[in-house]
Amino acid sequence: MNKGKKQNNNLTIAGCITFYCTISISMVFMNKFLLSNSEEKPSPFLMTWIQILGTVFICWVMGEINKKHETLIKMPPYEFKLERVKQILPVTLVFISMIINGNYCLQHVRASFFMIARSLHILFTVTFSYRLFHIMPSRNVLSACIVVTIGYIIGNVGEIDFTWKGLIFGVLASIFSAAYPISIKLKLNKPNQKVPLFTKEELMMYNNSLSAIILIPFLLFTGDLKPEKIRLFLTFQFAGKLFFSIFLSFLMSFAMVLQIKNVSPLTHMIVGSFKGAIQTILAGLLWSNKFTGLNLFGNFLTIFGSFLYSFFTDKEKREKNNNELPTIVMNKKRDI
Repeated sequence: MNKGKKQNNNLTIAGCITFYCTISISMVFMNKFLLSNSEEKPSPFLMTWIQILGTVFICWVMGEINKKHETLIKMPPYEFKLERVKQILPVTLVFISMIINGNYCLQHVRASFFMIARSLHILFTVTFSYRLFHIMPSRNVLSACIVVTIGYIIGNVGEIDFTWKGLIFGVLASIFSAAYPISIKLKLNKPNQKVPLFTKEELMMYNNSLSAIILIPFLLFTGDLKPEKIRLFLTFQFAGKLFFSIFLSFLMSFAMVLQIKNVSPLTHMIVGSFKGAIQTILAGLLWSNKFTGLNLFGNFLTIFGSFLYSFFTDKEKREKNNNELPTIVMNKKRDI
């Protein structure tokens, strides 16, 4: 019984990771296509805001459909209650901070340095997990994390145009990237939860709704809501592509919360690094990007480290289950 339950759990986790990686890579490629295949360069912040607004709209539509017909994504009827907004506010602020710092880092440095600065997210995840939950990974798991981080850095070594602003925004992006899955984990309902928090669908609905509102003052400040900036998004050719990216944004939001619900924050970050390495290789094949030997070696290290992490965590789970089994048997004998 326990063996069957464990196999089902492993299949669920594998399914969540595969779904997340597929949607995330598709979303990145779609955004690259939108940002690079137009004469005028669209604002990344404005595009993100429109995608978030579109996600909120799809949440509302799904909620209405679920009133009459149950769907795979069990989205509840749309709501926006003040007491629930207060609960989700910390998650939303972390999410927006992650987006803003990531975009500003890219504006001040090349993509290679941005990826190196972002590689700190695994280190920060380990630190936050220890400080908040008193969870310290084993030596083997930490070694695998180090291999992934080193591979991530080596794989993105290029022309490093160091600037202090770029470094600060990159480190902040890493901090908020590490904090985001942890903040989501803290707000999701758990088995035997005394005080109800959020289902994954409710969290997705509230987080995107609040993000869309909070980003408005920021867009006004940056001038991204000026008519000349909005005009591009209203053209028929661009709007069609944007509509598809909104659908991917909805799936991405769901896939991320689904994965975070089923794995630890550290595993979520390792999956992100693994996905980044696969994404780099696929991008090279699609856009004929040139790879150096160092780039390929770094990507190989990241993928190898990810498999090591998976092997060690699975091995430790099996050892823990084997140690718990004699205790259960002894307790049953005492009951008899």
